[in-house]
Amino acid sequence: MADDTESEIGDATEITDESFLKEFNSTVEIQNDEVVSQLSENIDTQSLQEVEKTQDGSETEEDWSYLEDMIANGLSQLGRSADGTMQVFLSLTLNNFDLIDISILKNYKHLQTIILSNNKLTDLSVLGCMESLVKLDVSHNEVTTLLDFQPPKNLVEVNFCHNVIEELPDLSQHRRLVTLILDYNNIEEIKGLSSCYCLKKLSLAHNRIQRISGLTNLPLTHLNLSHNNIRKIENLETLKYLKEINLEGNQIIDIAEIRYIRELRLLRKLNFQRNPIQEMSDYRLSILFRLQMLTFLDGTPVTPNEKVHATNMFNPPRDVIAARDHMVHVVRSLMQPAKVFDSTLTSMATPYPMLVLTGPSGGGKRYLAKKLCQEFPDYFGLGVSTTTRPQRRKEDDGIDYFFTTQAEFEKDVMEGKFIETAQCGGYLYGITREAIESVARKGLACTVHMAFE
Repeated sequence: MADDTESEIGDATEITDESFLKEFNSTVEIQNDEVVSQLSENIDTQSLQEVEKTQDGSETEEDWSYLEDMIANGLSQLGRSADGTMQVFLSLTLNNFDLIDISILKNYKHLQTIILSNNKLTDLSVLGCMESLVKLDVSHNEVTTLLDFQPPKNLVEVNFCHNVIEELPDLSQHRRLVTLILDYNNIEEIKGLSSCYCLKKLSLAHNRIQRISGLTNLPLTHLNLSHNNIRKIENLETLKYLKEINLEGNQIIDIAEIRYIRELRLLRKLNFQRNPIQEMSDYRLSILFRLQMLTFLDGTPVTPNEKVHATNMFNPPRDVIAARDHMVHVVRSLMQPAKVFDSTLTSMATPYPMLVLTGPSGGGKRYLAKKLCQEFPDYFGLGVSTTTRPQRRKEDDGIDYFFTTQAEFEKDVMEGKFIETAQCGGYLYGITREAIESVARKGLACTVHMAFE
């Protein structure tokens, strides 16, 4: 019995020892595996970081080296620096390189012309160190603020078209600007230019401008506001040096707005293409009559014949009016039944069937005509004129004038009853065929008086 118990205890002890050893060995193996894995991870991380540092360093060096090579290829126009102490390159062109950072340009302080179009630039602060900069082109980039760097003293020409500028800042520090191009941005208001006393060319095409403002007394010669949302031509009357205005693709409707540019004596080119104003009747002639100094309208040369036609249509000279009226009277009279007129049957007694007295208004024509008829009643008879003006005191109807209404006067014109008409002081005057015939039937020469046409 006792022997059996001792053998069982021994077997149990052996089992316990074996399981303990297995468990211990597995724990050690797990810990070893964890240590090894951690060590390997640390080694891999350190190696990766070292590799990345090495790669970053090499890439940066390569990038700077590549950029320096681009700059070297883009430099041109060798000349003297602004202070005249050294020979330097004056121009730099870096187009279509997708550049983001141009801080390396701080080492090129003597540049006078920089062209950085078609890149991805947003920061131009490095250009503030270039005191000699004259011309700057950063079109087709991602710039949001106009000239947000220390202003060079002599910056003259600036091109920021095709960027994302939404507002014009105060440009009072850039007083030497002559050309400012801001096409294809998101600008809604013209402002900040009041101190640009040298600005001659301003282009704000393809923006969101709704009103012309902020340009008072500027020395502009060329103004481009095409393809905006402008509805009125206004605030341009002080721009006395303007030679060219481009308002294509806006919403201008009223031709009366021309009054704001009518006194611009140097204006030669005007563009209203793709505006509602073009739909009005006789649009081109109307513009040319109001702006006779134009040489180009809507991109088309203005011919002398067009100017003459415009003047004859809207404010014809007196000789044109007289010729036009005469044509009307002749045509209308030919439409009446044909007959022989007494005034055309001359005789030895009355070889001259009519006496016409002409002169300026108030020259005494009517008085002289009456005096002739009174002094020589056997030779002259007074041909009484017809008028639409009101009858004055001491005037007798049928003796001084035949007084009639405008409607009746125009009706008689259409029926061919007049041989001559004229307009003076807003009233119509005319000599009828019957007024002459009534005198001719008496065997007298008809005496009439009329003002100069």
